[in-house]
Amino acid sequence: MRRVLTVLCCILTLWATNPIQAQEISSIELVVQSGDAVPDDISSWEVAVVVQDNNGRKVQGALVVFQVPPGFGSFAGGLTTVTVATDENGRASARFKRGAVAGPFQINVSGSYKGHSVNSILKQVNPKLSFMATPKKWWVIGGSGAAVAGIGLGIWWSQRSTGTSISLGSGNVGPGK
Repeated sequence: MRRVLTVLCCILTLWATNPIQAQEISSIELVVQSGDAVPDDISSWEVAVVVQDNNGRKVQGALVVFQVPPGFGSFAGGLTTVTVATDENGRASARFKRGAVAGPFQINVSGSYKGHSVNSILKQVNPKLSFMATPKKWWVIGGSGAAVAGIGLGIWWSQRSTGTSISLGSGNVGPGK
């Protein structure tokens, strides 16, 4: 009897510490926690999902891949694809930073665990940069400033009085003697 109780306690302990392994999984799903439809004024944010099984239990150790098209943004280290393992709460996250390419795009998210896989997308839109937010503005502003200064200097130079006169003295003009 004592041996049966010891074995039963070990089984219950194993089940309590990792209930996912003690029960069968028929499918997994991704639940988006953050990173979908982020406002235009935010340039960097966390993309996070939770992987859970068909019974709503969090899955630890699932692999989650985050992927973004080149130019629209990147994850840590400038990467366009990162793979993250879920933690004890079934959560996987990656820091995302907007890129320079304007327009709509998707962050593709895929998860896998013990032969099961699932995909999801996070829809985003990169705002078109205003003229004042681009580096080219300094070339345009500097060039415009130089042109205005040149025009102003030209107008000033053409309107100033030099006060210069030429005098030949008291000479007579006529037939020579």
